[in-house]
Amino acid sequence: METLFTERKALKEYMDWIKEERRRLTDEYWKALNELKNLDEKLEKSLDGPSDTIDRLLNLTESQKESVDNLSKLIPSIPVEVAIDHWKEMNDTHVSDEPVNEFFTNRQVEEEKEKDEKTQPVKRKKRTDVRTLAFEVANYLKEQGVPVKMGKICEFMETKAHKIHNPTSMMVQVMNYEPRIERAKKGFYQYK
Repeated sequence: METLFTERKALKEYMDWIKEERRRLTDEYWKALNELKNLDEKLEKSLDGPSDTIDRLLNLTESQKESVDNLSKLIPSIPVEVAIDHWKEMNDTHVSDEPVNEFFTNRQVEEEKEKDEKTQPVKRKKRTDVRTLAFEVANYLKEQGVPVKMGKICEFMETKAHKIHNPTSMMVQVMNYEPRIERAKKGFYQYK
């Protein structure tokens, strides 16, 4: 009775420690969340306030405004057609003349083809029927009459053209179907 009480007390203390840890983590979480909110508020204030460059442009003197106007007149404007031709030459691409709707319908057809290719059924390997395995293993163990090593059972199954990847798992399933097959000792099986 004494050991049960100490185990119970230890579990109770462990649960209390978990509660305290949870409280501490919750406090840490709220502190971090408040810091995050403060940082967001500072960022919003910096973005909401007027920008220095905008203030400078609004508070220009007359002489400064004239110099900005003169600079803007010196920069030549480029016609849109010339810019498009230059872009085509730089990118060396051919802009299709087909309407936008046809482009999207062609793309949709391509996507449907890709979907059809993906939805084809996956070829799966044939699985060996466990009942058939159980019947063959039971007959083999009956013929042997003594406990047989797992390696010998696997060799027998390979001669019958059954691939076994996990022999222990296979034998557990076989023993479920054929209860007269039992494990004699580690790695040995027999038929009663």
